[in-house]
Amino acid sequence: MEPNEVIRDARFMRQVLSFRGLNNDGRYPTDIDGFLDIGGKAFIFIEAKYKDAAMPRGQELAYERLCDACQRARVRSIVLIAQHEEQDPEAVIDCAELPVIRIRWNREWRPPKEPISVKKAIGDVIKEWT
Repeated sequence: MEPNEVIRDARFMRQVLSFRGLNNDGRYPTDIDGFLDIGGKAFIFIEAKYKDAAMPRGQELAYERLCDACQRARVRSIVLIAQHEEQDPEAVIDCAELPVIRIRWNREWRPPKEPISVKKAIGDVIKEWT
């Protein structure tokens, strides 16, 4: 896959964005790897982690609160946690093919019922919710 196909300018992906100056009593902003808005009626959040890397508790809590708040506001939402094993910092990781290892939905984290890729999970969610 060519980076230009899906990334507007891959040169800027290597930039490090520091939140150091945004410390708020030991709390810092977190990032979201992917966000998909389905017509304002459903939101899909995506986080990709290197194999066996634990999600920091602050980031996990942010996803929980964001997803649960959307659901309370009657906006369907789901968080997909995917995993990769790519060690090359220059590699382009195809998020669509990554396996989903955890899902946040209906106020709880759960593993997928069966092995599923990010692309398939998104397709299933969109089909069910639209």
